[in-house]
Amino acid sequence: DDASARIESLRPTFVFANESEARALSIDGPLGGAITVVKHGPDPAVVHLPDGASVEVPGHTIGAVDDTTGAGDAFAAGYLTCATRRSDPAASAHAGHTAAARLLLSRLR
Repeated sequence: DDASARIESLRPTFVFANESEARALSIDGPLGGAITVVKHGPDPAVVHLPDGASVEVPGHTIGAVDDTTGAGDAFAAGYLTCATRRSDPAASAHAGHTAAARLLLSRLR
């Protein structure tokens, strides 16, 4: 698809997509050789590695949240912060889930 081809032409190191974006881009593996993370809200994120392997990383259970604005950005920030220090994509996804959960928990107080 045209959007996937454009993304691939940029040769990114990481691609983040939520479920809807992944469906629209037909993501079922690494996009253009990038570590491709498909987020599923509170459900496990799927990290597609450049070698074709995938790993599911569980999220955190925090209860009902009405406004999830910014959770995806927090996930990406947590992921990238960890990824700059470690080469473990699963640990990076866990850090992303933790950052998103902290943001959402701050709204429950």
